Amino acid sequence: MQSREEPLQLQLDTCKSVFFKPTWVGCSSTSLFTFQNPSRLPLEFEWRISQQHQKMLALQPTRGIIQPNESLTLTWTFSPLEEVKYLFRVGMWVWEAGLPPNTKPSATTHYTLRLVGTGISSSLSAKEKELDFGNVLVNSEQTRMLVLLNDGSCTLYYRLFLEQCSPEAVGNGPLDNKVGEKQELCRVSLTAVYPLLSILDICSMGSAEGITRKHLWRLFSLDLLNSYLERDPTSWELTYKVPTRHSTSQIPSVFTPLKLNFNFGAAPIDAPPSVVLLALKNSGVVPLDWYRVGTRGPGGQGLGGLLLLVVALAAWCL
Repeated sequence: MQSREEPLQLQLDTCKSVFFKPTWVGCSSTSLFTFQNPSRLPLEFEWRISQQHQKMLALQPTRGIIQPNESLTLTWTFSPLEEVKYLFRVGMWVWEAGLPPNTKPSATTHYTLRLVGTGISSSLSAKEKELDFGNVLVNSEQTRMLVLLNDGSCTLYYRLFLEQCSPEAVGNGPLDNKVGEKQELCRVSLTAVYPLLSILDICSMGSAEGITRKHLWRLFSLDLLNSYLERDPTSWELTYKVPTRHSTSQIPSVFTPLKLNFNFGAAPIDAPPSVVLLALKNSGVVPLDWYRVGTRGPGGQGLGGLLLLVVALAAWCL
């Protein structure tokens, strides 16, 4: 008979040391640790972390069986409690697997693992402390880039929140810089404006050529129209294309209480059409879209300055 004794040994691939990257106090970082069983026997292992270090070090699983020629990779988790450099020494015991329960192994091998980590503080800041969008058309979108800076040497995890407040409510108090607490990164300002359109001039052609400008102004109720165009939208008109916290209604095609009379006057049967030209002016600070008059569908066109709009009426006899 021949027999051979197998040593209870494991191969550790990190020279019995594990290093964690600098970690923000209150957060966690991880590091991998691999060991191998070069023998022909299954071995059982157990890591023993002292109770005083269990709040800063974690490992799963702390106990298990490693088969012959098997490699296991475990993940150590480091959670610093203060801004200091940490040095831990953790023991691992190895013995032959397969023993009956509550049986003390006759032979064990002990390994000591050295773990090094540092708890530090850091902060997150924005390159631009104030982001001004200027004048923004209501129900439109604008995009700006916001650059975030990590002022420390550790990894930071963040979540951005946007809180709306009035300019009078913005304070200048100290900002917190603690894990899990919100801090102000940047102040975003904008002025929401409505498009502002006005009728600048009117003239006539064709059968209405002889009507004076003053009389045309009254026939088309342009004073009333201009006064209404200068107002803010009513609550019925102030709707949105998509539901928001301000409105759950979708924008209709026409939803305004204003009613105007456009009076072209009189013309003989089969006379040339009465043509009226309106000069439109963009009186606001943003480009606006307008809808064609006299068509069934919207025909949005940009308006940046003045525009002549032709309103024609043809008189005929059926």
